[in-house]
Amino acid sequence: MSVMPRYAQRGAVLLVSLVLLLILTTLAVTAASTSALQERMSSNAQQSNTAFQAAENGLANTIAQITPSSAPPSDQTYLYCKNVSGEACAAGAGDMAARARVAVAARVEDGYSIREGSGTPMVMTYDISSSASLDTSNATITGSNTNALHRQGYMTVEIR
Repeated sequence: MSVMPRYAQRGAVLLVSLVLLLILTTLAVTAASTSALQERMSSNAQQSNTAFQAAENGLANTIAQITPSSAPPSDQTYLYCKNVSGEACAAGAGDMAARARVAVAARVEDGYSIREGSGTPMVMTYDISSSASLDTSNATITGSNTNALHRQGYMTVEIR
């Protein structure tokens, strides 16, 4: 068995260990960056879902106000607030709060009966547009923050 003298070594172990260290560092940086990206994506999904629920809540509240004898206000704002456990919370005290602005356009439809008088149906149609934003200030709802827009039609028939 021959032993190499100390001066004949070329440092291959040092080179291999530095390459392995470089590969492990690259993997660690990539994993950290991927984790941060996934966290941002889940946060955006949660905010988008909150805006969606706020817009749906605005539609539901507006439709609940419609009766055959009266129309809901043409422009109104609702506060939608949920805490982490999913329960409703007081205004401004929630973990996720959104503001929904609902615009309503109502009109009487003509031509549903040949004769006027008793038994004539009066048909009202409503075009309801609900826009929600996570921005709970009184500023205008814009596309610069997380928002949702829902439109729905609604019709009532009243026999006169």
